[in-house]
Order: sequence, then structure tokens, then C-alpha cells
Amino acid sequence: MGYTKSKELERIHLKFCKGLLRVRANTCTAAVYGELGRYPLYIQRYVKIIQNWFKIIDSDTIKLRTIYAALDDCIKGRTNRVSNIKHLLNKYEFAHIFDNLHSVDITKFTLKFKLIVIDCFKNKWLHSLENPVLKLYKECKHVLVMKTIKMFYLEACGFTFVD
Repeated sequence: MGYTKSKELERIHLKFCKGLLRVRANTCTAAVYGELGRYPLYIQRYVKIIQNWFKIIDSDTIKLRTIYAALDDCIKGRTNRVSNIKHLLNKYEFAHIFDNLHSVDITKFTLKFKLIVIDCFKNKWLHSLENPVLKLYKECKHVLVMKTIKMFYLEACGFTFVD
């Protein structure tokens, strides 16, 4: 479950988000994520998988011998936890990290990995806003964001607003 996007968990998350916004169940997912400023749950799950992988690699326990055995299976083309992690790193163009795990600053890499996964989601999200169904949402959201930015700027310059 951890290595996939887990449709069941994402469906529950979206159902909650749509309920929070009080919109219909068939409301476009891109609009829901955009309105709440949320990301799919798989992003955090992928980051946790990578963090746990680094913890396992850094340990000196019996787990390490098991990992090396699984690594050998991975090299032979078998699917296991190690091959799934390798695939996850490859998917986001970090194949070189898998081969050089001990030369990586774990904290910096984890942050960079998370930002890349979020960036990939944002690119897909922006592309989905080109859907004609979301034309009005896209225009209203842009106007609202620009209006908010202008208000913050004017307030920072000392202007006050009366309703």
C-alpha cells in the first residue's frame, strides 16, 4: 500500500475535504485541493518511506543483513521492498541516491525529495486547471489571489480598510 497512491485513502481524504467545503461529491478534485491548499496523502507517505529507508540503512542490526539480501534480489529483478524504494527514487529522478546512500545528508535529501514530489503534483494540478469545467474557478481564484495580495501590500504600507 505505501508505495502506491492508495486510491482508497485518497478517496476518504477527498470525501472529507469535500464535506468540509460542503460541495457535491462529483466536484472536481483539482478545485478541492486548490481551495484548501492541500496535497494528496501519498506525498507524505512517500517521504516517510524514504525517511524509514534511511533509518534502516543507518542501523547496525540484523535488519541490515536482510536488506542486503533483498538488495541482491532487487538486482536480480525481483520485486520487494528494496526494489519498490529504488523505483520510487527513480520515478523522481533520484536513481543516483540509491547507489550512494551513505554519502547523502539525510535531512537535506528528504526535504529536497519532498519538494520535488510536491512540485510534480503542482505541475499536474496546474495542468488539470486547463480543463474547461474549471474555467470559472481558475478565473475567480486568480482574481481572489491577486486581490488578497494587493490588500496585504496596501496594509503593509499603512492603508486601512473600512467595510
